[in-house]
Amino acid sequence: MKPIKTLIKIFVLWTLVGMVSKIPFLLMYNSTMSTDWLLVISHGLRLDIAIAGYLSIIPGLILIIQEIKACRWYRCLWKGYFSITSILYSLAIIANLGLYSYWGFPLDNTPLLYLRTSPKDAFASIPVWQTVALLAIIILVAWIIYKTFIKVAKPSELTHTPIQRLYYVVGLLILTATMIIPIRGGFSTGTNHTGSVYFSPDIKLNHAAVNPAF
Repeated sequence: MKPIKTLIKIFVLWTLVGMVSKIPFLLMYNSTMSTDWLLVISHGLRLDIAIAGYLSIIPGLILIIQEIKACRWYRCLWKGYFSITSILYSLAIIANLGLYSYWGFPLDNTPLLYLRTSPKDAFASIPVWQTVALLAIIILVAWIIYKTFIKVAKPSELTHTPIQRLYYVVGLLILTATMIIPIRGGFSTGTNHTGSVYFSPDIKLNHAAVNPAF
């Protein structure tokens, strides 16, 4: 059952990353600790789970491929995937923290539009020292996320019998396919969006509940 447990661990870990990432935002922009913090985390869980679903699909496919046929480049692909996703997730978290005080809304595709049309203007509002500090923090957070995944969700060597491999492939296919449920936000016709986690008349609490990676 280890391949299936590994995929479940990945999903749970990405969910926890999303939940924990809300704490620095609350410390910076809602410094008074209260029960609102728990409401932020609980309401934001919807998007945290959605992102976890997105980021668990490729590991699921990698595990399936490994069960079908062992590949030499398997571990390189595994580590490469978590390297990239850790950097991107860290970038989203830290950029959201740094830009929110200037823009007043959670991270969305606006920075990408600025970077494409006017790279200089995109960083005009941020002092150089703060940009350097943010880059250092992004690298540190990405390293922590990466090391956590590599240690906790470490895949096992392929030592299963053919019948076990068949069971694992079927189980992994089903589990990977079900990721569409948290991605969509359930079985209803509506899909996840940033407004789906809004719950308070205080707009900062609503913004804190939004997962910037979404």
